[in-house]
Amino acid sequence: MKDELSSARAAMVFDAPWFATLALNLGLGTSDSLQIPRVDGKTFQFPKHVLESCSKHELKGMLAAGSLACALGHPFRIGARDVDTWSMASSCVTGRLARESGFSLPEWWPEHTDITSNTSIEDAYTILFQEQEQEPDGGDGDGNTDGSDGDSNGSGQGMTVAPPRSGGDDADADGDGGGGGENEGEGEQQAPAASRGEQRKLEQEWNVRMVQAAQALKKSQGSVPGWMQGIIDELTKPQLNWVEILREFLTVINKDDFDLRHPDVRLSGEDFVFPGLWSEGAPRLVIGLDYSGSVSKPERMQFLAELNSMLTEYDVPITVVFFDSIVQKVEEYTRENLPVRDDCGYGGTRFTPLFDWISENCFEAPTAVIVCSDMECGDFPRYAPDFPVLWVSTQPWKRVTQYFPGGKLPFGMPLEVKINRQSYW
Repeated sequence: MKDELSSARAAMVFDAPWFATLALNLGLGTSDSLQIPRVDGKTFQFPKHVLESCSKHELKGMLAAGSLACALGHPFRIGARDVDTWSMASSCVTGRLARESGFSLPEWWPEHTDITSNTSIEDAYTILFQEQEQEPDGGDGDGNTDGSDGDSNGSGQGMTVAPPRSGGDDADADGDGGGGGENEGEGEQQAPAASRGEQRKLEQEWNVRMVQAAQALKKSQGSVPGWMQGIIDELTKPQLNWVEILREFLTVINKDDFDLRHPDVRLSGEDFVFPGLWSEGAPRLVIGLDYSGSVSKPERMQFLAELNSMLTEYDVPITVVFFDSIVQKVEEYTRENLPVRDDCGYGGTRFTPLFDWISENCFEAPTAVIVCSDMECGDFPRYAPDFPVLWVSTQPWKRVTQYFPGGKLPFGMPLEVKINRQSYW
């Protein structure tokens, strides 16, 4: 039975390579205990009766829908919501997107007239939840949801979208590892759910996979769906021109001496090394990323997009301090270890711990500190630091000055970045 899934996925390589690349990150398996397909960000399990009744084209459509659910972060954002309603919302959203991308799905896969390709998973959930409240007996309401006729091959529910389970390996190179074999559905359901930290890490991995799949496809003269390109742009295209900003904000780099500690890689060979031009005045940047609970997912994704752009356009080592009410994590980044990812934070907001960390751990004052935040905080150091500070706010400055002491930014230069909050994230 699993051979049918692997065959369908292999066929996607020629028909829809971008979807196939995403699907290869999921382990595949079959189960006697499941009633509908189940995806959790690691594995995609299928009931045997579904495999027996569906065509190869429909299997490809379901693989596309499940891969989309993971790429859009659906298994990782359920929280305290009702799993059945969330799964129905995800099935409606991904089903619509899969069909618009040319895939076929079984007749019992749900559709909803109010859920379009531009509807976020949260909005789709709200639509379905409100309808359920109006129809407490579980009726079809106004008939907007099609396919929910109780068919035994799918029950009109599409697929179950569940949080990933703790432990276990990701998919192997052939895509079948981690998915288990026959009759594993019941055992997997008993495994404990992954921690929130594990889920955030897996969600970030899917973000990277989605972008990398799109970049690989473009190199081969392919194209990703138009609606998905907009989401990828949010991850990779910054709002700010960091070349111009840093050129104006930082001291001009003067490479005024030759140094063997920093060789010229363009001229050096295996048996000889040419010294490169280097200045001790090269910028030492510290970036503070506010990861408090008040910072939304689109804002955090914008922070990462700006930081990745900064490293791409301005090739200097950068110390990144992730903070909320305390310093959560510190990482060193260069152009070589892009993209920057995160998996921490979500407490309150205080700026003082960031500057305390800098004074205690930086032996030389940084050339500049750039703080990315929603600026909903009034906790600033008592004294202005002796290095320039650039505050990058995701909120309009006129809206956040109410939090500042005396209604004014105590020190530093303000900069505003606009966030596109209409997205799937």
